[in-house]
Amino acid sequence: MTTMTEGPGIGPEPTTTEPTTTIAADELAVRVRALRRARRDAQIRASRVRRVLLAPTATGDPHPPPRGRPRRHGRA
Repeated sequence: MTTMTEGPGIGPEPTTTEPTTTIAADELAVRVRALRRARRDAQIRASRVRRVLLAPTATGDPHPPPRGRPRRHGRA
């Protein structure tokens, strides 16, 4: 017979042990360094994009007509 404390989900935790993830100090240091490098690279990329997007644009016609006397290029 099952009592109130022995029902499913009630009572002590199961005795099965779950595998614990242990990370060595060296591996942790490598991961931290990689994350910091990735963050720094992302910040550099973002600042470069911001600089390009906020750069002043050239005014006027992008292909202005040539100044001075017209050239004939060898024609009579």
